[in-house]
Amino acid sequence: MTPCKLLKAARPDCLPLFETNIDFNQAAFRFFQDLYLQEEEHAEMLRRLSAEDRYRYVVEHKPHLLQRVSLTQLASWLGTSRESLSRIRARINS
Repeated sequence: MTPCKLLKAARPDCLPLFETNIDFNQAAFRFFQDLYLQEEEHAEMLRRLSAEDRYRYVVEHKPHLLQRVSLTQLASWLGTSRESLSRIRARINS
């Protein structure tokens, strides 16, 4: 995993910002919209593609994940077991 900083704010502390600051409101809206679209894309991938095709999708569209997360985490995100992912990778790389 990559080191990062996490900021946390209680909901009551943020509400006045949403009510009075249009820039904050728009930035938050775009953030949550992007988050929703990414989750939709992931859910659609899980529904429509086989485990092998999901792995190929990651290789083609999100190669940075292959370097940043463990095989166990990647397998979980792809909706498959680590063992199945290892077999898929061996088949593709041979």
